[in-house]
Amino acid sequence: MAYHENSELAADYAKAALAKMAALDVVPQPQNFEIWYCYYAGTNPELKQTLDVILRKKEKFTEVLNNELYDRFFGLSHEAAEIQKASDRIQSAVTRVLEYLGDSNSDVSSYGEALETMSGKIENETDMGALRKTVASILAETKRMAVKSRKLEGQLKSATDEIVELHEHIQYIRQEATTDALTGLPNRKHFDDQLKISIQQAQDGKEALCLVMADIDHFKKFNDNYGHLLGDQVLWLVANTLIECVKGRDIPARFGGEEFVVILPRTNIHGAKKVGHEIRTRVASKKVIRKATGEDLGAITLSLGVAQYHPGETIESLIQRADNALYRAKNQGRNQVVAEASYDSDVAMQG
Repeated sequence: MAYHENSELAADYAKAALAKMAALDVVPQPQNFEIWYCYYAGTNPELKQTLDVILRKKEKFTEVLNNELYDRFFGLSHEAAEIQKASDRIQSAVTRVLEYLGDSNSDVSSYGEALETMSGKIENETDMGALRKTVASILAETKRMAVKSRKLEGQLKSATDEIVELHEHIQYIRQEATTDALTGLPNRKHFDDQLKISIQQAQDGKEALCLVMADIDHFKKFNDNYGHLLGDQVLWLVANTLIECVKGRDIPARFGGEEFVVILPRTNIHGAKKVGHEIRTRVASKKVIRKATGEDLGAITLSLGVAQYHPGETIESLIQRADNALYRAKNQGRNQVVAEASYDSDVAMQG
């Protein structure tokens, strides 16, 4: 009976997923179906929260966005596969080094035994001809050992160079996997990982921790009016302003689309609002220039939401509260910093 009920429930999830995909013009292929099936089944709260944010912002589910969602929540990413291949090659190179060293030890042992035998012959030999033959044998054995040593040295160097190269390749892949290609900021995956670490550190040290979420005002209109290349320029400008405004331990990242985040360890809500205000004013002070014509396209403004971590709460809850504060900033006129609802005594900072 339970199986029958589960089957009916699964059928309901599948119908809901397909209907939603059709309504959003999402291509009905297996990867996309898995995303939306899990959304309705509620098996991945982080996925559901991410999709709810995207739906609320009315973003289009493009092929790129769909693939990013699948890679993040379900797929063995290209980067992970590359790291695994490189790791396998390192293991192979290490195995070869061990084999070379094993062969070397065997050769050294044989060489020692040969010298010991010939040494005994020299000690007891009285015939000059026989003595010359023994010395010649020693020289031949020594040359053979020298050739072996040079070959071993070359083999060891080759294997060692490969290990070093592969190690650097892995480091590059890992960095690439956690970096947003357009802005150079840490990407959403890196943000997720660092927020978990920051929360754990805040709990262990009983320290304050805040999250700032920022969204570029009217970015879609800007993109539509001036094109995606200028839109990319705006994203890059905002990203670099974030880097200018944060301290060494603070972590800025691109959250997705035109939205950015900053993790602020050891910072309370008042300090976080000051950081948000600094970011907002610096961005607003910069101008976007169309490179081809030199035309001044005006200033960019940001709306920002700030939330402070509550001990014991989930990551999703902290992000949601910062996101709610951000949308209050939008609804109150944009170009301002708004703290989470629990800090209503000093709601907004405007310029």
